[in-house]
Amino acid sequence: MAVTKLLAGLLLPCAWASLRVADVNLTRRLAEPRPSTITGCPADYKDCGQCRCVPPTVCSKCPAETASKPVAAPSADPSGDSDNEPVPSAIIGCPRGFVDCGSCQCVPRSSCQYCRGSRPPFPPSGGSEPQPSETPGCPASYVDCGTCRCVPESTCQWCPGSGTGVPGPIETVPTRPSDVIGCPASYVDCGTCRCVPESTCQWCPGAETATTEEPDFDNETNVTDTTETTTMGWHIVSRPSEVPFCPRGYVDCGTCRCVPESSCQWCPGAWVPGVPSPTPETPTPVPRPVPAPTPTPVPSPAPRPSEVPFCPRNYKDCGWCLCVPEPTCQWCGGEQSELPVPRPGPPSPAPAPRPSTIIGCPAGYFDCGTCMCVPRSSCQWCPGASPNFVQNHTDGTDGRDGPYGPLRV
Repeated sequence: MAVTKLLAGLLLPCAWASLRVADVNLTRRLAEPRPSTITGCPADYKDCGQCRCVPPTVCSKCPAETASKPVAAPSADPSGDSDNEPVPSAIIGCPRGFVDCGSCQCVPRSSCQYCRGSRPPFPPSGGSEPQPSETPGCPASYVDCGTCRCVPESTCQWCPGSGTGVPGPIETVPTRPSDVIGCPASYVDCGTCRCVPESTCQWCPGAETATTEEPDFDNETNVTDTTETTTMGWHIVSRPSEVPFCPRGYVDCGTCRCVPESSCQWCPGAWVPGVPSPTPETPTPVPRPVPAPTPTPVPSPAPRPSEVPFCPRNYKDCGWCLCVPEPTCQWCGGEQSELPVPRPGPPSPAPAPRPSTIIGCPAGYFDCGTCMCVPRSSCQWCPGASPNFVQNHTDGTDGRDGPYGPLRV
């Protein structure tokens, strides 16, 4: 009996120590980077500990999972307390812009949707929701959504940047080498866009995708026909809508797709200069558009390597611009500048470049003329881009040749 007690006294501490070592080893293994199980996660991102879909360099900051707390599958709508909003990370050495959210610490904000207890989920499910239209004279039941102004709410599903719509197509778009003199070698022409990155072509009007689109049963007219409404030296160019299943009689004009023709006067890019020829059929003359304001030139700041996560390696931060091609820096103001991006009031014949509202467009890209989601340096080759911008800002001083050669307006 005494021998049994002696053996038990010797074996129990050894067994307890072995269990603790096994638990530590298990916890360490659970904290090590492993291939991410998150659908759509970048290939080089990992799951580690309680973090999901994060860069491997972040894993050292992630709390380790334990055997009693199994890895949970990501949820499309994480639930949690309202106190678990993403906040700037308090981890020493955490990259700038990373946040703490739910069980994750020091992660990109886009990873919060996979963190247990994070709220709300990120990224958002879409763009801007329809809002009551602020356009003077717009019917009370019409709304603004995405790039469309003063349209029926049912039209928002076809408006770029609208939260009710579907993200732009991701099919391969036929491209051709750019014939623009001085255009970078890797840039292409596609649709109405000239000298743009190939990834931009999916948002270029007129660029046909490689897949076969469904037939347009509602539009029986020839889609090549255009309609012009002329007033006070400017005219609106519209055409039968090319959007599948768009209601009959709706048109495409400027950046608007599938809208009533009466809404074209508020669509950026729909107005082009023309010879005054008022017609008696015009019931109500539309006032002449106000030219876009021209910002005061600001000295170009020195570019520096971009600190924006996932920014292309050769892109820069300069002044108020983040993650842009280096030629774009000549139009970026200083660090402390409060100069806003010019936005013309509707209707505008040639809107100034503005941050792109296309879902998935790289940060720092712009909408200008018929081009949507392009580097600002490409705006000089986009049909319908602001003449004031092309003349005054291609070289930052007096409207001489652009950074890649003579301008083609």
